[in-house]
Amino acid sequence: GRIYASQVTKSGLAFLNIRGDQSQFHGNWVIQDSGIQFLTPGSTGDGNNQIILGGGHMNDNDNYLQSFYSEARFNFNPGTPDLFTWNTGKITSYDIGRVYTVTATDRLTQVADIDLKTTNTTPGAGQEGVLFFQVDGSRSVTRTGTVTLYDDYLIQVESGSWGPGATTGVQLGSGTGTGGLNNQGQFDFRKVGDGMLILGEFG
Repeated sequence: GRIYASQVTKSGLAFLNIRGDQSQFHGNWVIQDSGIQFLTPGSTGDGNNQIILGGGHMNDNDNYLQSFYSEARFNFNPGTPDLFTWNTGKITSYDIGRVYTVTATDRLTQVADIDLKTTNTTPGAGQEGVLFFQVDGSRSVTRTGTVTLYDDYLIQVESGSWGPGATTGVQLGSGTGTGGLNNQGQFDFRKVGDGMLILGEFG
C-alpha cells in the first residue's frame, strides 16, 4: 500500500520491505534496528527522503543474538548494464551501519551521498565508526555520491560470494569519481573486506 506520513521510524529485528511506489511519501526513513529493503525503483519515496541508520545495537537475551547494526538494502535488478540510480536523499549512518545493493552480474548502480558519523563526544577521540558495504553480482559496482567522514571510520567492502580477487565493489564518488571521499582533512579511514574499493576525489 501507500505510506502517508511525515516520517517512518523502524525498529525490531525483522526487515521492513517496501515493494510499491511511494512517490507521495515526503518524509525520512529512520532505521533503528535491522533494516529496510527497497524492492522497486519508486519505493524510496519522492526522491528527497533521507535514510538515517541509527546504529542498531547488540543484545544477548538468553543467548539470542539480536541485530547489531541498521541497514539500507537496495534490491532491484534493472536488467541492463546501464547505470541505474536510486532516487533518495542523503544516507546518514551513525556508529555502525550497512549499505547493501543486490543486483546481478555486470551491473552499475548509483546511491546517494553518505555521511558517516558517530556518537562519540569528541570526534577522533573515541571508537571509530563502521560501515559495511556489500555489492552482489560478478563484475558489479555501486557508486556513491560524496562520502563525508565526521569521525574516524572503518569501511568493510564485501563482494558477496565472489571472494578475493573479485571485481565487485564500491566506487566512492559518482561518474569518474566526482565527490569521492571527504575526510575534512581530519579523519582516518581503514578499508577491509574482499570487495574492491575505488576512491574518487580525496579531500
